Amino acid sequence: MQAPVLVFASLLLGLFAPSAEAIRNNIIDNSRTGVVTVWTASDQFCTGTLVATRSVLTSASCAMQSAPGLPTVRFGVASRSPKAVVGVASVLVHPDYDPVSRTRDVAVLHLAGSPPDGTTIHPWLADGDGGELAEGMTCFAVGYGLDARPVPADGQRLQGILETGAIGDDSFPALAPIDDLGHPCGDGDLGAPALDVDSPGTVIGLFRIGNEACTESRFQRVDVEAAFITGALAAPEPVAGAAGVAILTLAVLARSRGRS
Repeated sequence: MQAPVLVFASLLLGLFAPSAEAIRNNIIDNSRTGVVTVWTASDQFCTGTLVATRSVLTSASCAMQSAPGLPTVRFGVASRSPKAVVGVASVLVHPDYDPVSRTRDVAVLHLAGSPPDGTTIHPWLADGDGGELAEGMTCFAVGYGLDARPVPADGQRLQGILETGAIGDDSFPALAPIDDLGHPCGDGDLGAPALDVDSPGTVIGLFRIGNEACTESRFQRVDVEAAFITGALAAPEPVAGAAGVAILTLAVLARSRGRS
């Protein structure tokens, strides 16, 4: 008989919640050094994951908040007292990202410098690379959602255990193994990775939306965006049309939005 699984709650805050609420059983994650905060030009932060030596995978929603400036990336378990801060050289947002429906909610940041020595580089699940996304997979949700415990600790890296729900064309819900567990659901958690427990550290999804009560969350699939991610990782500078994929920078997107 298998030993009981110790289940932890993950993250915090509703995406549109007016104030923080503590979620039971959350724990600080000291091990996943490749999960980072992405700080925008307006001094707001999201979560990202180092997937190459100088490249961070995050949500387009988060990246768009930085326009017209570039974000910075903070390494360390506590984002307000980081181990290191590294600038971003370029931001590559999926050209088909829809801010209303949140479809294609994925972006790649190229760092202007190197991360601290020993930082974990997390693989990501690409379609056809031997892995397969399926309903019922157990995953760690890891992010930097605000924390309203008695000792203020907002901006700390937290983890929880979730299970994938029915897999949609481009996203999937994350389900808590028991009803009273919290989910990642905003205010620091946008772009937070779902990491496959059976393939430790592999990014299978990026958090993109949750409800105010932090009882539901939905993740962007990364496997279906393999063409964009591969092209973005291969591009040291923003380009268009690499490998048949149009890659747009925030500056281009900002100009197009200004004309609409």
